[in-house]
Parts: sequence; C-alpha cells; structure tokens
Amino acid sequence: MFKQLLLLSALIPGVGIALQIYWNRHLTLPVMIFRSLLNTIIARNKYLGRLQEMTVQEKKRLNYTESVPMMGSVMRPIWKDLDLEAKSLNSLVAFAGQSQLKLDKYGLRKSMEHQALYPPILAGRNCESIEEIESLRKSIFVQMKDFNLDKSKEPKVLFYIHGGGGYGGLAAGLQARAVVEFLNDARYTHSIKYMLSVNYRLLGLDENEKKMRDVYAANFEDQLEDCYNAYQWLLNERQFKPQNIVIMGDSFGPALVMNLLAKIGATAQGQLPHAVAMVSGYFDLSGKTLGENYDEENTILVSKNNVELIQGLYVTEKPSFSPINFDSTVISSFSQTKLLVVYSNHEEGTADNVKMVQTLKNGKHPHMQVIAENGHIHGYPLFFYYSPQLRKTMEKIMEFLDQ
Repeated sequence: MFKQLLLLSALIPGVGIALQIYWNRHLTLPVMIFRSLLNTIIARNKYLGRLQEMTVQEKKRLNYTESVPMMGSVMRPIWKDLDLEAKSLNSLVAFAGQSQLKLDKYGLRKSMEHQALYPPILAGRNCESIEEIESLRKSIFVQMKDFNLDKSKEPKVLFYIHGGGGYGGLAAGLQARAVVEFLNDARYTHSIKYMLSVNYRLLGLDENEKKMRDVYAANFEDQLEDCYNAYQWLLNERQFKPQNIVIMGDSFGPALVMNLLAKIGATAQGQLPHAVAMVSGYFDLSGKTLGENYDEENTILVSKNNVELIQGLYVTEKPSFSPINFDSTVISSFSQTKLLVVYSNHEEGTADNVKMVQTLKNGKHPHMQVIAENGHIHGYPLFFYYSPQLRKTMEKIMEFLDQ
C-alpha cells in the first residue's frame, strides 16, 4: 500500500505538469484527449503487435466486431505501404466512422463541427492576429507569426476553401486549423503570412433552409458567389497583388476553386492567383462518378450514407459547373495559374481526381502537377501532425504554393 501511495504521489504532479504544458499551448481538452488516445494506440500497435490485416469482406465473413479496447487495431491490406502512425490513424478513423451510419443528414452536418485534431484558431495558439470579416459572413482572416517568415519574398496570402460535401464544414474547422498549425511550425520557412478561410454559405438540406438565403445557399451559384466576393475582398479591400495570392481547397472545396478560376479567367485574367493546390477534390457535381466508383474497401472517412447524400445534392445543377466537364477554352482561361492535384489512389473520390487530371491534360494546361499516393484516406495531408509520411506530403503542398 505504501509503495502504491508513493507511486501515486509522484504520478499526480507529473500529470499536473503535463496538463499545464498542454493548456499553455492552447491545445484544449478535446485535442489533448485525442492526441493522447492516438499515441496510446500507436504504442500498443508498435510494442504489442496488435495491428492485424483484414479486408472489409473478411470482417463480415468472420462477423468480427472491433471492441473499444481494441479500436485502431485493424488495418486494411491497401494500407501496407503506410507508416505505423498512418495505419493506426486510418484504423481509428474507420472505427469512429461507424457511428456516422446512424446519423441523418442534419446529424452528418453537425458531426463536421466536432474538431479534435488541432487546436482552435480562435485560441490564438499560432496567430499574430485573427479577424472575423463581417462583410464576408464572418470568414476568418489570420495573420501568422513571422518568426519563420521568408522575408526575402513578398508576403503571400493563402485563400482557403474548406470541404464538407457542400453542406457541412466550417471556415475555422479542421482544414484551417491544420494549415495554421503547419505554417507556424519552426521547422519551415515560407512567405505565407496571411490566410483567409472563406465562410461560404452551406447548401440548404431542405426547402426551408434553402429559403433562408442569408444563412444557407439555395444552389451552387450562391456558394461560388460567396467565394468570388471573398477573393475580390482580398484584391480590393486588402490590396493583395494576384501574384501573391495562392489558393488551397479540400474535398468539396476544389469544385468551388476550379469554378472560381473559370469565373476570374473569363472576366479578368489579370486577377488570377499565382498557384492552386487541390486536395482530394470532388469534381463531378452530378455525383455519378462518386456513385459509380463506390468501393467499400476505400470508404473510410466518408461513410456510405454520407456518400449517398452528397450524390443527390447537386444533381439539378448545370453540367458546366462540374470541373470534369470543362473544355479547353475554359481551361486555357486560367492557364497562367499553377495547379497541383493531390489525392489518394484508395479514397472515396479517387475517380473524380483521375477524371479531373485527364480533363486538365486534354485541355493542355501547361502548369499542372499531380501527387497520387497509395493507401491514404480522404484529405490525408491535413492529418500531417500524426504521421511523418503525411507530413512529407503536406510539405510538398506548401513548397508548391510558396514557390
């Protein structure tokens, strides 16, 4: 008993000190819990060898149910080339994703608001200043700390369009948090001093929501208008030069990014941004490409009911809004902007990205690069903090934007 009390008395101050360090870093309790949980799972899989390989069909045949104590212990064969950290993260995401199957469309939207991977931007962990721009529906404008700023270049601004299927996601959500975390890492030097994360209207999920035009979008054009207005704000209100603007988007974001480029290219090519990076993009608004290429083995982050919902959201939109349908005239209108397409060969939207790359090739875009890697989940570079392998991809993206 005495030894146990002695151990406890030594442990409590240690835990207290660790918690204090975390709080001082503005990580918040949810982030602390998630990072501790994932590190525990990685350690278990590394030292106890608990990571077992199993396909979705094998799990069904064996009637295998992953228990809470063993969550994060089942890997799919397509992850074989990933590092242990990425395998463990994928497994944990797959385990947690099972709960999405019980949600309706409103619950799925709400689930995208729960962000535990990175500390909130508004906590000020990595920012010199933060503004909510009222005229842009409270879009988030961030000035980074400049301790790692490359002062030999003119400062750039990163224009971010978040994903979320068009009906979910936050301007200050996972994506923006991840970017801010990365850009303020002392290991990197870059010229991206600012970020504007666009709070575009989410698509209404029913007719009542679609009538609330001040809150929700009635169609894709409403969302594109919000992004265009935000881009013009950078040019006119903050006086950024187009050559110092770079754009990044993930998931649904690239559909808006490509249409934004087409809109600018058709009216004012001198306003085109310097470079654009698109991560795990959704490029066919009809949903046909997503539905026809559905593969349960690659369905990790985006649950089946979420895929089915996304398929039906924009079916009445004009085909010309789907970037995979852009012709050479449209593509040539933004040929001066450098493009980077990033996706996994084993994610829900792989086929969308393959088609988009081919469309850009057919249109002879002169400045396109592609990063296509095996085994990763949807939006994988944004999880860079949790895997050395994922970090390398995020480094490539930021190097591309900073060139």
